[in-house]
Amino acid sequence: MKYKIENISEKQLNVIMEALDLHSRLLCGQLSEIENFLRFNYNKHNLLNHTKIHDAIYDIKEEFFPELRLGASHSIRSQETPPKAQIGYDIIQVARHIRAWSKNPEGGFQVDYQTPWKCGQEEFVEITTEGKQDETLG
Repeated sequence: MKYKIENISEKQLNVIMEALDLHSRLLCGQLSEIENFLRFNYNKHNLLNHTKIHDAIYDIKEEFFPELRLGASHSIRSQETPPKAQIGYDIIQVARHIRAWSKNPEGGFQVDYQTPWKCGQEEFVEITTEGKQDETLG
C-alpha cells in the first residue's frame, strides 16, 4: 500500500523534517537532542536546570543504551540502529535534497545538494515541488 500527501507548505515540510530528525537521532542514542530540541523550540530555555537535565538524560541513556558512553551514539547505518530510524533519515534526505534544489536551482556545495545516500530498506519517497516559492520563508 502506498500513501500520497499533497499540498505541503515549506513550513509543514520543515516540521516533518525536524520531527523525523529528532526521531532518528533518539533511536540512534543521541539523547542530548532532547535538551537541544526543547531549548530551541520552547522559549523558556533560560529556566532550564542543565544539571538536572543532563542527569536525567544520563539515566535514560544508561537504561536504553548501556553499550554507549554518554556522548556516543550509533551511526544511522549501524546494525544496532532500528530500521525506523533509517526510514526517517531517508525521508529527511530526500526532502532536504528537493527543498535545496527548488530554492536554488543553480545548486550549491552543502550536503543537501548531493544525491541522497540510501541507508534504509524502504524505497525512497517521492517529493516534488509545484507553485511559487514562499518568499517569507528563510
